[in-house]
Amino acid sequence: MTTPAPTRTLGAVLYEDFELLDLYGPLEMFGSVGPSLRIVTVANAPGPVRSFQGPKTVAEHGFADCPKLDLILVPGGLGTFPQLANEPFLSFLRERAPAALVTMSVCSGSAILAKAGLLDGRRATSNKQFFSAAS
Repeated sequence: MTTPAPTRTLGAVLYEDFELLDLYGPLEMFGSVGPSLRIVTVANAPGPVRSFQGPKTVAEHGFADCPKLDLILVPGGLGTFPQLANEPFLSFLRERAPAALVTMSVCSGSAILAKAGLLDGRRATSNKQFFSAAS
């Protein structure tokens, strides 16, 4: 008899003016994994978070009440730039990333990971327009 795979939790971290495609493209793929992966949305505070394109996504959890995350996804978008000074967001990532199996980003979301110090000593890339965003 085989042991079922443990349920993992992916936390999609939202912030004002995130890019819809950077969030929902990966979530469509991860959502196809099935019951072994639970997806939750997280932001500074629970509630609606506006995307750059306008539609809002509801953050189920704030940083303070976020469950344990096995995977962390940080989308990109023009809202990346203000987040580079968002110390609660950066602190959340610094605290949670070491315990996660994988912390990942899309496009300019890598600048947020870099600003949090999570890419130090690692090779990473982004849209070339954002190469110097976190410096």
